[in-house]
Amino acid sequence: MGIKLFGSTLWEKRGFVDGDNSGSASFDWAAKPGASIEEIMKSIRLPQADSGYFPGGGNSVTFFSPGGIEGIAARLAYSSLSGMYSMIWDEAETQELPQKLAQAVADTSTPIWPHTFVTPKHATMTEYKQFAPANHFHMTWNLSAARFQYWMDLANVLSVTPWQEMPSFREGIDRPQPLLYLVNGGEDTTKRLRRRG
Repeated sequence: MGIKLFGSTLWEKRGFVDGDNSGSASFDWAAKPGASIEEIMKSIRLPQADSGYFPGGGNSVTFFSPGGIEGIAARLAYSSLSGMYSMIWDEAETQELPQKLAQAVADTSTPIWPHTFVTPKHATMTEYKQFAPANHFHMTWNLSAARFQYWMDLANVLSVTPWQEMPSFREGIDRPQPLLYLVNGGEDTTKRLRRRG
């Protein structure tokens, strides 16, 4: 493609995931957090929707998210075997690819949908392809890992982070392991016991 790569960017070192979908993307992701409505709308186009996906007509939302937005990217999964929900998640950062590469990646899917290129903090691309459930993931900025973990505790949702590089506990980042979990054989075991109770 004639794009010069130097191996210095995060996405060159670790890879990236293309989060693209017209239905799940918020306009906010067309600009950096705190941007004005005017700044956000400058980056958005609203072409006619793909009639193959949307036979009723309407418009699609098109933009490339800027790089440098940090947050938590996650996907909710349900198991009919256990009757429980799991959240597969990692901290992540949006990436700004060279325009030619960004367009080529967008063209492999639906180019008129919004595209947010994301690099997970701990997951390798092999792990992400293997363990992250298919279809949409969602990303939220200004959400601390500890607050997210407390929500999963309250909702009795399993926290799934099968990434080899992710420590089991990070002081000042993760919420402390509740004693209830420790005396009942661990977080997952306790949550399964709570579901049966």
